[in-house]
Amino acid sequence: MYNREVTLYSYPSKFSKNKIKVLLYYPNNYYIGMSNLGFQTIFHILKTIPDIYCERGFYPDLCSFETKTPLKKFDLIIFSISFEIDFINIIEILLKTEIEIFSEKRNIPFLAAGGIAITLNPYLYKNVFDVQFIGEGEELIKEFINEFLANKNFSKIKGIFTKYDNFPDRRVYYKDDLVSHSVIITPETIFSNSLLIEIARGCLFACNFCAVSYNYKPFRPRNKEKILSIITMHKDNYQKIGLISSNVCSHPDFFEIGEYILKLNKKFSISSLRLDTLKEETIDLLKKANNNTFTVAIETGSEKLRKKINKKLTDKQIFNAIELFIKKKVLNLKFYFLVGLPEEEFEDIIEIVNIIKKFKSIYHKNRNYLKHFGKFTISINPFIPKRNTPFFNYKIEDITSLMQKYSFLKKELKKIPNVELIFENIYSAYLQYYLSTQNENFVTELINKVKYRLSNKKFIDKINEIYY
Repeated sequence: MYNREVTLYSYPSKFSKNKIKVLLYYPNNYYIGMSNLGFQTIFHILKTIPDIYCERGFYPDLCSFETKTPLKKFDLIIFSISFEIDFINIIEILLKTEIEIFSEKRNIPFLAAGGIAITLNPYLYKNVFDVQFIGEGEELIKEFINEFLANKNFSKIKGIFTKYDNFPDRRVYYKDDLVSHSVIITPETIFSNSLLIEIARGCLFACNFCAVSYNYKPFRPRNKEKILSIITMHKDNYQKIGLISSNVCSHPDFFEIGEYILKLNKKFSISSLRLDTLKEETIDLLKKANNNTFTVAIETGSEKLRKKINKKLTDKQIFNAIELFIKKKVLNLKFYFLVGLPEEEFEDIIEIVNIIKKFKSIYHKNRNYLKHFGKFTISINPFIPKRNTPFFNYKIEDITSLMQKYSFLKKELKKIPNVELIFENIYSAYLQYYLSTQNENFVTELINKVKYRLSNKKFIDKINEIYY
């Protein structure tokens, strides 16, 4: 696997005794970790700091990726946590390596953590990690390392949260001198042999449930010239480009960037589209770039409920977009929906079925023009409250109610031809809910989950009796 990596930059490769040994650990497998742009960006920054020697680690390994050095041999371990549920893996790793979980009982190694899961709920981890990074890490990680090498007085650094702090102070990176992008390209990722490049950070919109909207604001498009320079510099090392942002098409130079990539005879992809701003030119450009499936997040079939959650998307805008997809012969669509939203009624669940039926009906009416049908992929996910959002104080819907809604949607949507259904596991969603909302006292419960190898269902059934 290591031999199949293409490293885009040269780094000092040798360890010397006067260098601090740092491990950047992603608590999920290599395939997921190397698909994460934040992980790659922080790794690149750490590798450029002269007084430290940095390696990577991935779950379930108990050693580093590069030299197979045991975790206990490192002076500093930094965990990059993108998904709350991966904290379970960290507990497992610490138990197996006999590294003390609680910071007050641990001398070495020093444990730090960052990532969106940390920013969303640092209270859960405050007795585990010696420091936590709140917000964006480009400058923060450098200041932390400098202070780690000096006096370890982290209180003066904005964005660092310790067990002695009560309120986290989010760090925002405003400068445009760093465009985050892949520094190692490998076929063993979700985006195989692709260059990932962040063209904008933050979100122009403010959906009440969305962690990105409220934790990465304001919206900051990256400098076009820097983006094009990176694309050009590494053009011989990748097959495809993944443009990363919550709102890729909202970048003011999106079309120019896309056309430039095509001129290099490269393809590119984006994560999703907003239907209210969809243009014919956008579809044309994406189809030229070999995008065959278009992903949209409608969230709910009910316009009334969309208004309540501040999803500024009307039925008229949605159906105009569907007509545009048909005009451009887009056959494959993926839709994301949430269930269990605040103030949701069962009529809103019925509207999910109704709107998909209407989409299919419109496609069917145009069957002679389209020649053949593609596939609708429907992803159904429970609403999970997140800190720092307007909906944080709501509870996740009870399991019985969610199961009833799942059952109804499965039964009705299966009746529609050429539809693939994806349902997020309800017990996994509940585990995310507790990890997103509980404080440091909950860690003991998580340790017991790992020690006694409790399934998510057994664990949640037990925890709900206490906490729900």
